[in-house]
Amino acid sequence: MLVLAVRILETIFVVGVGGCVLVLVLTAIEDVRTLFGLDEKEYAEADSTVRHPIIASGFAETSGMADAHHR
Repeated sequence: MLVLAVRILETIFVVGVGGCVLVLVLTAIEDVRTLFGLDEKEYAEADSTVRHPIIASGFAETSGMADAHHR
């Protein structure tokens, strides 16, 4: 019974280490892409579509809604 418990703990440990290694590899790849500027286009496109809230009349409106409302 004790041997089975130790084997289960070893398996859990190995799976955990494998998951940690996978996360580290994926994070390293993303960091390298960021450092060499390979994903600047993705961030530029994402930033251009962000709407910032405007609170003018007590109600939160996005800037697009505010522009259309005040024309």
